[in-house]
Amino acid sequence: MRARDWPWPAHAGMAQVRHDMNSRWRVSKTQPGTRAVNMIVAELEGLVGLGMKGQALRLVRRHFRGDSIDPDSFCAGLNAILTVVDGLKPWRPLVEAAYQKLSKRGKRQSRYMMLYFYCSLHDYKAAYHFLPRRFVGPMSAADLMFALDTLLALGRLEEAKPVVRKAVNALDSLGNVEGRAMLVSSIAEYLSEVHAWEPAIRLWEGLQKDSLMAESAIFGLLNLHLHRIRQTIRSARDSLKHLRHNPDPEIEIVLPGNDAARWRSTGVQLDRIERWVNRALAAFDSRTGGSSASITHDD
Repeated sequence: MRARDWPWPAHAGMAQVRHDMNSRWRVSKTQPGTRAVNMIVAELEGLVGLGMKGQALRLVRRHFRGDSIDPDSFCAGLNAILTVVDGLKPWRPLVEAAYQKLSKRGKRQSRYMMLYFYCSLHDYKAAYHFLPRRFVGPMSAADLMFALDTLLALGRLEEAKPVVRKAVNALDSLGNVEGRAMLVSSIAEYLSEVHAWEPAIRLWEGLQKDSLMAESAIFGLLNLHLHRIRQTIRSARDSLKHLRHNPDPEIEIVLPGNDAARWRSTGVQLDRIERWVNRALAAFDSRTGGSSASITHDD
């Protein structure tokens, strides 16, 4: 299970993600003319911090439905939604309408919050439009994690390469244990996708006892090994095809048809294992909304 598949409120470690998000929108509180905005932001922070979900969401609705909105209060409102709401889909029209009310500069300042929002909705096509064109400058652990998750979900492995490099370089400088663990898991997932099995295994095995990332590590390892089995089955079928077309003439003279029966029996056993693996991968797909194509082969 990937980090992107978690429900937001269910994981205490997501506080690190929310901390990263909060730092995104604390940009204009000291500027003149923002007193009203600061009051809205401060009120939302207070309500969320006290666990007053209903009051916080009523304030978000009222503010988002207003005629205009600034990036600070928009990001504060979206942060409140991501923090306390379990089902985000009903909030999508309101969030998108509020985002359209922002100025061009305000939209730029709110880009990463919208990336977090669409990733949490598992709408990676929408999330992709909020990725930076170039991954330069400072990026938080949450920025890198959601960027990687988006690119991997869309199969854009080449575009993910510079993000992975930046993520690897950022690991040593991350002081927060939870943020580092999340980023390590995303790096492991990339390595698994490109079939760099062994380093992915080492990274995930190091997270299996981590209270935040245990699920991601356990299911990531299981998914990895199932895909390795599929790759082995594919290789085995190629070997069987070669053996069928290149029989040992000496064995054929002594035991005619013996090798053909062996390869046929082996193929039947591979079919059985293949069906089991495909059922197991289908179970993963039902959890994550992914797709694992079945193995195709020539008899």
